[in-house]
Amino acid sequence: MVRYLNLDDIDEIVKVENETWIPPMQAPRERIENRIKNGHRYLGYEIDGDMAGIVAWSYQYIKSLNELPKDFSLFSSGESILEKSNVAFIYNVGVAKKFRGQGVGTKVVREALNKIKEDGVTQVYLDGRCPSYNGSTEYEQEHIEQQTEFKKRIDKCIRENKTPTIDDIEYDPVLRFYKKLGFKPVHLISNFIPQDSPSGGNRIIMYIKFS
Repeated sequence: MVRYLNLDDIDEIVKVENETWIPPMQAPRERIENRIKNGHRYLGYEIDGDMAGIVAWSYQYIKSLNELPKDFSLFSSGESILEKSNVAFIYNVGVAKKFRGQGVGTKVVREALNKIKEDGVTQVYLDGRCPSYNGSTEYEQEHIEQQTEFKKRIDKCIRENKTPTIDDIEYDPVLRFYKKLGFKPVHLISNFIPQDSPSGGNRIIMYIKFS
């Protein structure tokens, strides 16, 4: 079952948060509560009564790509008001440990996109993490090897102030996942979330527009 989550679901949200993200990136309970109070949407996918996956997003208004938030705290905080928005910012996609490899991530992201479309918003930006930039093997939440070719390509994009190509993102499993769901890379932001050392603090902003 897929449903919107609220403050009554905070324990389940925090559980998935802590199973998904490495400790330096985990949002504390208070921050999640504040996001919900500020109108952010948390969509949950339950299987047999257990929370299997979660997607979180906010609704915002921007005139152009240049007005995108320049760091994660801006991307994932602040007030979300559907009536004043023209875009959605997806900033959290999490899958509980025991449900990984079962298509839960695909299911819950597709459901989130359907909900966003039903709300009349046709543009979606997504915070595209890229852990294969440095690799991530220190914590139990994930084991992703570094892809040196990917790091080389991203560093080149940073030096030349260019957006990574579809071919570039193929080296990273997280970005490949979003590509399969129809997202494309539109922007690269350095130092977007410094505590995400596997990604080198970088983010590839992904984008999809509904017809």
